[in-house]
Amino acid sequence: MVKILSYAGFGVGLIAGAMALYLHFVVLPECIKAEQEYENLEKDWERAETTRIGLSDTAWNALFESHSKKSYELLEKSQVKMDYGTYLLFICPLGFLLSIYPAYKKNKFAMAGVALSLVSCLIGAIEGTHMMS
Repeated sequence: MVKILSYAGFGVGLIAGAMALYLHFVVLPECIKAEQEYENLEKDWERAETTRIGLSDTAWNALFESHSKKSYELLEKSQVKMDYGTYLLFICPLGFLLSIYPAYKKNKFAMAGVALSLVSCLIGAIEGTHMMS
């Protein structure tokens, strides 16, 4: 029973570790890029609002629609890190709980599962929440 729990906890910890690395090295740079694009888009929009003179209502409405759609897409991209962080905050305790008893019995896989779960939970909490915003 202890061996099964240790392998299960190690497997969940390994999955959580892979998700944490994916969040840190793939998702987070894309989110930062999307946030910067959104800020630039908002600055351009403020500039366009001040120089609206000469645009017809139809042209202005088309410009507003394209701006709204683009800003929504960029905001959705920037929220992906929150989703992955939330997934990690739900998965990591499962790996920890599966591994803690076998780790107490000195099982090496369980100890690795506990460590992976804790590190992954920390990465998910730091980068997936507003802790580092």
